[in-house]
Amino acid sequence: MPDVATQVLKLRSRSPSSSSPPAFVVSGMTELIASTLRLRSRTLEHGLRQLLADEDKSNALLEHPLVSHLAKGEWTPPSYLSSRNFALAFIDTIAPPPMGSIPGSRNVLAAVRDSAAALPGALGKQVYALAEEAGDSLREEEL
Repeated sequence: MPDVATQVLKLRSRSPSSSSPPAFVVSGMTELIASTLRLRSRTLEHGLRQLLADEDKSNALLEHPLVSHLAKGEWTPPSYLSSRNFALAFIDTIAPPPMGSIPGSRNVLAAVRDSAAALPGALGKQVYALAEEAGDSLREEEL
């Protein structure tokens, strides 16, 4: 009777994965292709533009300092945007502070609620519902 190690080696040699490249090679190739074609940055930009469905607001969001500083070049949008940076840039885009206002003096969620009606379709309803759920507790100094 053959030992266990011999049986495992026989099974391993018959498995289809033995002829395929290791996962790290495939992952590396995928990463190389994605970065060369700037797929992540294009997908992020497309998603943000679809979300806002407004050319001016989309441009304002992509040009916001919390977003634009992540870009790898003047004409390349960032390939990653943290949830915090997105939320802050989004709030500044849809409900910018009034000119000359004192930082920390406004209720940000009330401003977001008021601006939500101007957002397209379901986005406005979702933003309004989220602002309502959060209550009136958030102020600029907490951001």
